[in-house]
Parts: sequence; C-alpha cells; structure tokens
Amino acid sequence: IRLLPLWLRALGSVSIVLFTVMLVMVLRGARLVAQRAMQGAPFAPDIAGRLRTIAVVVLSLALLRVLVDVATISGVMSWEPPDEQWHSLGVGTNTPSISLSLVIAAIVAGSLASAFERGARLEKEIDGLV
Repeated sequence: IRLLPLWLRALGSVSIVLFTVMLVMVLRGARLVAQRAMQGAPFAPDIAGRLRTIAVVVLSLALLRVLVDVATISGVMSWEPPDEQWHSLGVGTNTPSISLSLVIAAIVAGSLASAFERGARLEKEIDGLV
C-alpha cells in the first residue's frame, strides 16, 4: 500500500468517508424522527420530510460510492510501479457494485415517508371530527 501514490490512497479512503458521512446523517435523521414521535407528534409534517431526506441521502451516497470505487480501481489499474522489481506485483480489485442493502434501506425510508405523510393527512382530517 505504501507504494501507491498518496492521491490514490486518498481516493481509496473517500469511500470510507462517504459511508461514515451517510451513516451519521441517517442516524441523526432517525434520532430526530424518534424525538418527534416521543413528543407525541408521530405524524408531524417534518417527519415525512426527514424520512424522504434519509432515503435520498442513502441512495445518492450509495451511487456516489460506486463512482468513487470505479475511479479508484481505474487509478490502481493505470498506476505504474516506480521500480522494475514491482512490475511483477499482482494487483487485484473487486468489481464495483451498488449495495443492495443500501438500496433497500432507501426504499424502506421512502415508503415510511409516504406512510407518515398519509398519517399526517388522516390525523388532520380526524382533528375536525373529534
């Protein structure tokens, strides 16, 4: 790994940083949704928006992570070792793929956003009846 140029090592670390940022954003959004629900407002209008934001963030960062992986792999494959002794070095990479679990998580968050949006509408309709 030390043989690789610094820019290539940094590019390989971007994927880890993106995943960490995504995880922090999702956990923050989930905490805010839980807080609103515990305050007695499970169908507050902002909850659906937060869930929709979580869905978009998860899906977009999953796609961005694939693009970073592709850039890293092409950088590794085009890199020329500095010495002749390193030309026999075999470099293996995995085929980049989108994480199915992240796509499913985005779909679930989007579905929950729609359900909470519908719940907020129903709650608004019922308020006049009680």
